[in-house]
Parts: sequence; structure tokens; C-alpha cells
Amino acid sequence: MGLLTVSVMPDLLDELDETVVARLTGAGGAPGVGIGRDQATGTILDDDAPPGIIIDQPTASEGASKVSFVVSLTSVSGLPVGVTFRTANGTATATADYTAMGVSSTVPCPVPPSASTGFPCILRFEPGDTAIAVDVPVLDDAVPETTETMLLRLFDPMNATLDVAQGTGTITDNDFVVVQESSATITYRKTWTTQSFSGALGGAVRYASAARSKASLTFTGRRIEILSTRGPDRGNVAILVDGVKVATVNLYSATFGPAALVFTRDFAAPGTHTITLKVLGTRDTRSSGKRVDLDAVRYLR
Repeated sequence: MGLLTVSVMPDLLDELDETVVARLTGAGGAPGVGIGRDQATGTILDDDAPPGIIIDQPTASEGASKVSFVVSLTSVSGLPVGVTFRTANGTATATADYTAMGVSSTVPCPVPPSASTGFPCILRFEPGDTAIAVDVPVLDDAVPETTETMLLRLFDPMNATLDVAQGTGTITDNDFVVVQESSATITYRKTWTTQSFSGALGGAVRYASAARSKASLTFTGRRIEILSTRGPDRGNVAILVDGVKVATVNLYSATFGPAALVFTRDFAAPGTHTITLKVLGTRDTRSSGKRVDLDAVRYLR
């Protein structure tokens, strides 16, 4: 009686149990000795853990048309891997802010990434695949609003474990809040005069010429813009953010024109800031005056 040993090569791939066949041929030796059983099958039991399924936490602008979630495996698998997905409201609302997926049999599943249009929506990873993107359509509007969230939930994994079962998609607003020159939220110091002007955003501007005249607005957002007018009698204005001078703008122009963007500022993250226009009482040598107009201030939350 002899022992035949076959070495097994270990790997880290989750896969089905496999078989190896040993065959005996060419018996020899003593007369009358033959092979009673010439083949045996050995089974190699897989001992590798299945991969985990995770999902990221993306951010997208309302104007980007989609928020893209990436569903990933923590390791490569030798087996097909599946997981069911569906969207859910956070602070954002389906049909108003984004398009729902997989919430009922009346909502078709997008193909891809779903394996079929039938309900429920299922992601299918073929052996060797490690990531699939799920693009949720975002609905743009013209309504200023706060940053909102929607969810992509995963459940019923196949040949995998569910390590991260929910992704939160953050949708940032791309609509400006417009504050007209007449708004009570703007604080004026010294004398500012209202004048109708057809080229202004709201049909009027407020102007001042005296040095140290100020107009201030406190807002919460991530971007600020100032609209003013230019002309042959316009002067210089200092722009302060949170009490610190960040720019001096020369409003002189050889001809009068409609109100236009004269200053912008982006912030690393949304926050509360105060923007101030300070009339300097100085002018370009070509200007006949020192007037500074304020048409409107607008900001992104």
C-alpha cells in the first residue's frame, strides 16, 4: 500500500470547491498483479473568506446632473457577487431633487448598472470585477436652497458580506440667493441715494460718493458676488470680508454700461461672513466723479 500526495497551491480567492483527479497507468511487477481502481478524485475545499461590499459617500453640485456612488469589493472574487440597491430620501426629496431607483416595481431599474430593468435593482460583479458606479440623476432647479442629502442603500448580498450598507450623497446647491440694494438685510452707513436704472438687476441702484460710506451684508455661504455699475463719473471702492480689506475696485469706464459683476470671492467651505463696500472717496484720473453704485449682492449657500 502506497500513499500518493498532491501539493495544493493556496490563494486568497473566494471560489467554489475544486477537484483534482489522479490516474494510475502501466501496472508492472509480479505476474498477476493488476490495477483494481485506476482513478481517484480529490476535493480541494476553499477556505478563503468572501469579499466585503462597501459604498462611498460622494458629493455633487445640483448642476452636475448626477451624484455618482461607487460600490466596491474589498477583494477580488472568483465567484459572481450580487447586491440589491435602492435610493432613499435624506433631506433631499425624490422627484423634486433626484430620480429614485429601485423603490417599487413601477420604477424601472437603470441598465447599467442594474443587471436588468426588473424590480428589484441588482448590481452584479462578474469574477474579477471590483467596482461598479451607480449614477443617480440629480434634478436642477432655480430655487436657492441649503445643501441636501440622499441615500443609496444596499441589501441582500450574494457571495459577499455587506461591510458598508449605505452611502450618503451630498447635493450642493448651485442657485444664488440675490439680495437687492433695497433689502433690509443690507446695512448702510452715511448717505446712500436710490436711483432708478434700467440696466440694474432690480431696476434700481443705491449710490454714494462720500468717503467712508459703507454698505454691509452678513450671509452664510461659500461664494459671494457684487454687482455694480461702471461709468465716466465712477470712483474707487474697497471690498472688505469679515473686516479685512481684500480688494480695491476701480469703477471707472469711458462709457456707461449695465450693472455687472465687479467682485467675486470663493470660500473653502460654507460659513458666515460679512461683506462690506467702503467708498474710498478717490477716483481714476480720467473720472469726473467718485460715485460708487450698489446694484445687488448674491451668494451661494
